[in-house]
Amino acid sequence: MLERKLLHDTVREIVEEAVRSNHRRLLVLEDEAMEYLLDILKVYHEAVDRSYSILICGKEDREEALWIKPYVDFAKANQDRVRWGYVPLKALERIMGTTWDFLIVDLTRDLRPNDLGRLVEVVRGGGLIVFLAPRRDVWKKQITVFHHDMVTSPFTIDDIKPIFMKYFVTTLERAPGVWFVTPDGKLEGNPVKEEPPRKAEKSIPKATRFPRLVYEMAASQDQVEAIKAIEEMADGGYVVITANRGRGKSVAIGLALAGIVAMAKDGLRVILTSPEQINVRELVNYFILATSRLGLKPEYTRDRRRIRVAGCEIEYMTPIDAWREKADIVIVDEAAGIPVYILERLLGNFRLHVFSSTLHGYEGAGRGFQVRFLPLVKRAARGRLREVRMSEPIRYAPGDPIERWLYDALLLDSDPAPISPAEAKGIDVEKLEYVDIDLEEWLMERKDRLKEYIGIYIYAHYRNRPNDIMILCDAPHHF
Repeated sequence: MLERKLLHDTVREIVEEAVRSNHRRLLVLEDEAMEYLLDILKVYHEAVDRSYSILICGKEDREEALWIKPYVDFAKANQDRVRWGYVPLKALERIMGTTWDFLIVDLTRDLRPNDLGRLVEVVRGGGLIVFLAPRRDVWKKQITVFHHDMVTSPFTIDDIKPIFMKYFVTTLERAPGVWFVTPDGKLEGNPVKEEPPRKAEKSIPKATRFPRLVYEMAASQDQVEAIKAIEEMADGGYVVITANRGRGKSVAIGLALAGIVAMAKDGLRVILTSPEQINVRELVNYFILATSRLGLKPEYTRDRRRIRVAGCEIEYMTPIDAWREKADIVIVDEAAGIPVYILERLLGNFRLHVFSSTLHGYEGAGRGFQVRFLPLVKRAARGRLREVRMSEPIRYAPGDPIERWLYDALLLDSDPAPISPAEAKGIDVEKLEYVDIDLEEWLMERKDRLKEYIGIYIYAHYRNRPNDIMILCDAPHHF
């Protein structure tokens, strides 16, 4: 009973600190500690004085996930304040663009880095993330379902070395804002000692061509700057917007597009493209919301691939189809996930070109966009170019410790070592030698060196995902 009281009081302090800082916190429930999950959920319910949402994620479909019943019953009993949802790990595209307060993830049998990136980043500031996991000593050596999937003949599952699992659990043990709940009800973790930086005040330009409402709907100064850049190039030019995940670049483009349509004198044809249609979901949602608030009454198909509003037509196409079309404007979202040779064919075919790309994120970071494509954009633009780099997160305050942990654990901010042209010329290829590295040592002790290697890998290939890191570490057919 004493342990439950201490757990209750400590979790309440953790939640109140998260709400106060508009940051997130993460709890790992080891093995039998899952019995405390309902207690933790009730503490959160008491500590937050507002409505909130619960997302439960497991390996099974909802009908098969019997373990979720106590938490669903709790949500239904408090439905005046609680909204809840369930998503299986195999269908995480359903939650793209959504926002939640309390996340429960079953990691007892499987762990895929791509899934973690998607799940953790849907939680807003003041939220709590709960991982259900094995005991740490078991988890560090666990052979997961993903390991079984990555085995290739002639190797067998016995050839797998779960190096990544040991590394991943160690990052959780070291990270501020992450707490382990042991089976006997004790909390072990690292408190956050830093004060969160202040959020930048939003300042809307006094003179704008777009309706002021478009700027008022922006959630950050970065979004204001992105909208302004598109406004300045609306009559013809190029805009490149880059950001890390969760900075609201797609939303800013959707708002700016509403501004273009609102001031258009003639009907415009706009093409939207991205690696997958789901990448532009938030862009389209905010475009429809903004044009509706402006009284323009958008009409759209059920799948939202085609929208007609104020005499303008906006249509989503695959990248391979987009470059064959004629239109006034092309908007390319998540451009790093598209091969450079396809992006190149889009240049010069439209009055306004807008390219946006995630620099570091779970959906694929490709530096081909930066290294090979941006110079082509600058050449085609001939001075008619605006570049915007967005840095302020939207769902939570800057300096969020869980975002820092996620980037650290998945090596999302990897870049190659800087080498000057003079240094490159000084390399004697004849003296280079192959070295078989100890990857576990690099992961645990020399991560900066490993990130430089991963950075080369990212630059060399147009699309990479966090899953690739685990495959490189653990799959026996990689070296």
